[in-house]
Amino acid sequence: MAIIDTGIDPTHPDLVGLIDGSRSASFCADEDPVVQQQFPGYPAWTDLYGHGTGVASIASSNANFAAGVSSRTTLMALKGLGLLPCRSSAIFRAIYYATHHGADILNMSIGVPVGIPKSRGQKGFFHYYHLAVQYALVKGVSAVVVAAGNSALDLDHNGNEFTEFCDVPGVMCVSATGPTSSGPLLLGPFADVDNPAIYTNFGVSAINVAAPGGNYSFDALGNFIEGGWIWEACASTARTFDANGNIIPADYCGGYPIWGTIGTSESSPHVAGLAALLVSQLGHGKSAQVRAAIENSADDRGKPGVDPYYGHGRINVARALGLP
Repeated sequence: MAIIDTGIDPTHPDLVGLIDGSRSASFCADEDPVVQQQFPGYPAWTDLYGHGTGVASIASSNANFAAGVSSRTTLMALKGLGLLPCRSSAIFRAIYYATHHGADILNMSIGVPVGIPKSRGQKGFFHYYHLAVQYALVKGVSAVVVAAGNSALDLDHNGNEFTEFCDVPGVMCVSATGPTSSGPLLLGPFADVDNPAIYTNFGVSAINVAAPGGNYSFDALGNFIEGGWIWEACASTARTFDANGNIIPADYCGGYPIWGTIGTSESSPHVAGLAALLVSQLGHGKSAQVRAAIENSADDRGKPGVDPYYGHGRINVARALGLP
C-alpha cells in the first residue's frame, strides 16, 4: 500500500518492519536536505510533519501501542507533502511511482476544496488528477482511497468548485463518523459512535463510504467539551518552527508513542486497510470487485440507501471479508 502523504517515521515501533524502504521515496526535494540535517542517515521519506505516520499506522500496524486495520500490509512511504512546501507535481509523481512499483492500494488523506470551477478545471488540476487516477486503476491498482475533507461542505452544492480529490472519478471518497460523547474520561461509554462527524464534507455525488474519524462535542452554548479521538502512531521525527523560523522538535507526542487525532484523514486509511485485506482475498488488479465488496458490505446508516453523509454506509470490515 502506498501512503501518499508527509512520509513515515522509520523508527516507530508500530511501523518498523512494515515499511518497504526500497520502494519508498520522497518527491519533496526541498525537504530532503532538512531530513539529513535533522536526522543524518535517515531516508529522505522520513516524516517531519507527523501526519503520514499516523495515517499509515491506521492502515497497517504492529499494534504495540495502537492497532491498525491490518497487521501484515506492506507500506510504501511516498512523500508528496511536507513540513516545507512541495511542488504541486509531487502528488502526480507519487501516484505514477506507486503504480509502477507494485502498489495495490493508494491512500491519499488529502481532502481540501480548491477554488477552481470544474468548468475551467477540466483542462487543469481536475483533468490531470483524473488522468493520474485512471492511469493507476488501468495499470492494476485496486483502489485509490481519499479523504472527504474537514470543511463541513455539501459537495452536492459547493458552487461547482473542484474538491481535491473527491471530485475525481474512480476514487473512493471517505467521510468521517464519530461519537457524540466519549464519557467523563474519554474512555467511554461512547454515544452514537456512527454519528456523522461535525466537520466532515458530505454529498451523495461524492461520498462512497464512511469510516471512523473521531468527533468533537459541544455544549448548548457551542463551547467545546471533549474530543472523541482516533489513536494512531505519533512521529518522534516530527518538527515545527519556532518564532524565528528555526526548525525545532515538535512536542506533539508528549513523550508517548501514540496520540489522538480527529479528521477524515483518519477515516480514509480505515478504508484503505480494508481494501488491502480484500486484495489478499480477491487477488491483484480487481478494483471493481474491491469497491463492490466494500460498498455492498457496509452498514446502512442515515436514510435508507445511498446517504449524503455515509454514502453506501459505514464500513464493516468483518462482513466485507466474509467473517462471522
